[in-house]
Amino acid sequence: MRALCDANALKRFLDEHGLGVVRLRRDNFVKSAVSQMRAAEYAQEAQRENREATWFLKSGAEPVGAMRIDPELLMKRIALMEGAQAQLMSAFAADEVLDVEYEEIRRDVAGVIARLRAHIGLPDTPYEIAHTKFTPDDLKSAIVNYDEVAARLAGTPYQAML
Repeated sequence: MRALCDANALKRFLDEHGLGVVRLRRDNFVKSAVSQMRAAEYAQEAQRENREATWFLKSGAEPVGAMRIDPELLMKRIALMEGAQAQLMSAFAADEVLDVEYEEIRRDVAGVIARLRAHIGLPDTPYEIAHTKFTPDDLKSAIVNYDEVAARLAGTPYQAML
């Protein structure tokens, strides 16, 4: 999304081809950034061990253990994500897109899929979820240096997102 240079040209293209837009976002920038950082570390570890480097876990896979998160890198990632989301939100009006927030998927994946299918005109067919959540909701169990990260986020708007 950060590469979107001409939103009007994109809108014209979508209109000309009858394409619908699905805007997927995650409002909790801390959890989003932590999950991304953990996934990147997981992929790098896999490469070092000559395994396939993936950023996801297949359903039924063993959970990934706690990892160290660099608090300053986390702040940079949060800033990037917040900026990208602001651009994403301003690129299209709410009535032009199907807007899906990450937690909606977690609460009601079947409902989100039904809305998605209706929005882009896909038939109702069986589906299977091939991947599982990478980072647990409780970040204390995902971050080895949680106290250090919490101290860095203290007094910022992101403290409440931990």
